[in-house]
Amino acid sequence: MVHEAYRARRYVVAMGIAATALLASVPALNIAMDPLGYAKVAGWRPSNPTELQLAFASSGAWPVPDGTREAKILNVRYYAPESVYFGSSTVWSYIDSGYAPLRTSDGRRAFNFGMAGANAWELLTAFEHVVALKPPKRVVVGMEFYMFSADKPSSPGFDDLPFAHRPGYQWNLARFVSRRLLSTDYTYQSAALLLKPLGDRLADWLAPSVHASAAQDLPKAPMSRAEFQQLMLDNDKIIVTALYPDNGRTFRFVDDAGWSSLDAIRRMVALARANHIDLRLYISPNHARSYETIRLLGWWPQFEAWQRGLAEIVTEDAKAHPDDAPVVLFDFCCYNTITTDVVDQARGEAAGFRYFADSIHFKTVVGFMLMDRLFATEASRELPADFGVRLGTDNVEAHLAEIRQRQAAYTVTHPDDLAVVTAALKSLGRRPTPAQ
Repeated sequence: MVHEAYRARRYVVAMGIAATALLASVPALNIAMDPLGYAKVAGWRPSNPTELQLAFASSGAWPVPDGTREAKILNVRYYAPESVYFGSSTVWSYIDSGYAPLRTSDGRRAFNFGMAGANAWELLTAFEHVVALKPPKRVVVGMEFYMFSADKPSSPGFDDLPFAHRPGYQWNLARFVSRRLLSTDYTYQSAALLLKPLGDRLADWLAPSVHASAAQDLPKAPMSRAEFQQLMLDNDKIIVTALYPDNGRTFRFVDDAGWSSLDAIRRMVALARANHIDLRLYISPNHARSYETIRLLGWWPQFEAWQRGLAEIVTEDAKAHPDDAPVVLFDFCCYNTITTDVVDQARGEAAGFRYFADSIHFKTVVGFMLMDRLFATEASRELPADFGVRLGTDNVEAHLAEIRQRQAAYTVTHPDDLAVVTAALKSLGRRPTPAQ
């Protein structure tokens, strides 16, 4: 009986040691393989990135992949940029951070901090995080009207991420990364990476005996004008539902707790001044249809108040710092040569806009245009004169008056666009009621 008890104890001890060794090997394996880059961003694993990996890092998609909010919050620490470009999905998808005006003197790419559907709080928090890590020399911020709804929620889990400007950052970062390294998914990815050479050799060995046939896809006819219009109608419904306040709610800049979305920009301007950052702000160019959506939802007074508020912020800052370079604010909206783009279809090609992917997202060529205007490059001399107006309190009222005139003309000259926007709103149960 005593002998059996002794054997049982030895078995329990042996199993305990084996289990402990196995558990200890998991983080060691995950750090060594680091398939998702978390050990690199925490500084727990050295790296020697290739040029391609550095390009991905500048887009926020390496070492941690996919370019999500979490990835960018972590990857910006790794990349330590001198130039940062903040904004929404228009920045993430259509701004080339390697464009010459954005590069540093040594040719390094800017960091693309575009976040799909971002609100003003997320924009400010990301900005504060970057400045706390290492103040960049240059920052560009692309702003969208929808960002400034005080009721627009942040992305799930955003406020749980480790931010450098919050107390206990190093501890919070270590704890956050450790949780990721101990996850089942991370271990699976590490094992897959570890076994990949064996899998590749096995595939090569089996290849001669494997015969696969692949059916070729039949060529598809280019998208017609009617199909594109339907696609835009569907996209407009998604955009309104995802980005704007729910049906029956107003668009406001201050929430019930007194937090102001415009104060987020005021805080960013103050941080830029305190850290000697060249800050350039702009109102993003959406297609004119998106401004018709705002108008028909009854929020044009708020839209004009937003522009006035932004103009006031940069003007106040310029007056407070007369001997320093001003924070510039450019407006690339609303009814100009670029934003009133029409649906076109060349022979044998798909129908679509020349400058826009949909009502919100401009194409990369427009990103080049607005950067040329922001940085007054030689190429900016060739831009349409009405694309990009520098704003301050001295000209904002005249600018808004001109927008109203162009808006009235647009509703007459582009009835098809107006009909599509109206149909999209009605299908969502929103009665188009433009404010007077």
